[in-house]
Amino acid sequence: MKTGIWPNMLKDLKKYDLYTDMNAVKEFTLLGDYRIWIRFTDGFESVVNIKPFLGKGISKELLTPTAFNKVNIESGGGLAWENGFDICPNSLREMAQEN
Repeated sequence: MKTGIWPNMLKDLKKYDLYTDMNAVKEFTLLGDYRIWIRFTDGFESVVNIKPFLGKGISKELLTPTAFNKVNIESGGGLAWENGFDICPNSLREMAQEN
């Protein structure tokens, strides 16, 4: 099971830094079937289904579980895959709140 935890970078950011207004991913766990459990820096957590966003362009290769599982939290607080596909934290938060 793949999990990730965002290093505690927020403590070093200035009050008006861009990241203070973002819904950064703090940690995640891959659940299978393209679903990811996400906890944000404010404590909100939810399961997000990524599959509807895969299948075109560079995201097409993420339809294979091996490629999809190569995900990490990027420095801006979103999720990024090894092939360059990424989802910003604000978009992830919107998806999470729809559940």
